[in-house]
Amino acid sequence: MEGITDPEMAEAMAWREGMALASDLVLQKFRLATDCLNVVRNLQGTAMGAYGYIVREIKARAKDFIDVSFIHKGREANGDAHRLAKGSMSYAKSGLS
Repeated sequence: MEGITDPEMAEAMAWREGMALASDLVLQKFRLATDCLNVVRNLQGTAMGAYGYIVREIKARAKDFIDVSFIHKGREANGDAHRLAKGSMSYAKSGLS
């Protein structure tokens, strides 16, 4: 995400996009998982962090679904996403984007 340097902000924005995708696919039940525990805490609690407006939007959108779970998974469970993100950074730095 161009211009975003805060990993938690990027993660919250990715979750917002995930919610939009779930809506486009007409899903009613799904889980959003991350290795960023602070984002999960913010979504499950009342804290908002620097990206509170995104958290509020995600929470509001979650009401449009029958069941949405926000879960924390350790980084070891996120190997494919990590490799994809790392590869995209190399791609962007090469100027091919």
